[in-house]
Amino acid sequence: MSVLKHAAERILADLPNDLARLIYLASIRDYNSGIYLQTELSRRYGVSLVDDILGIHHKRVFQNLLEMPVCAYVDQLGLYISFAGASRAELIKMWKDLEAYNSAIPFQCDKLAAEVFRLNVLSALSILERAT
Repeated sequence: MSVLKHAAERILADLPNDLARLIYLASIRDYNSGIYLQTELSRRYGVSLVDDILGIHHKRVFQNLLEMPVCAYVDQLGLYISFAGASRAELIKMWKDLEAYNSAIPFQCDKLAAEVFRLNVLSALSILERAT
């Protein structure tokens, strides 16, 4: 389990910040089953163990974000936009229109925590939108 934990941490360390990590973790979570599936790790360590470890990481990264002020969301979202390779205006518009950031929230998350996250992301999007 320790080897798997370190392997997962190495994958997440390649991402520029917690917002990017949160989005990545949500993107490898199967929408039908809720199971985290990372091809290399799942094949090597088994789906169940990988699901457990990545679920823990998802909740931890989410909690880290909840503890940050909105200005940190602005900084992290700005870096994420650069990392994503999309145009700033287009990404901001899509995030506001589609509210895709909602899918980044871990399952069985406290409703108040989820709402704080949503408001922080929306605030950061608005700040970035006005700065362009």
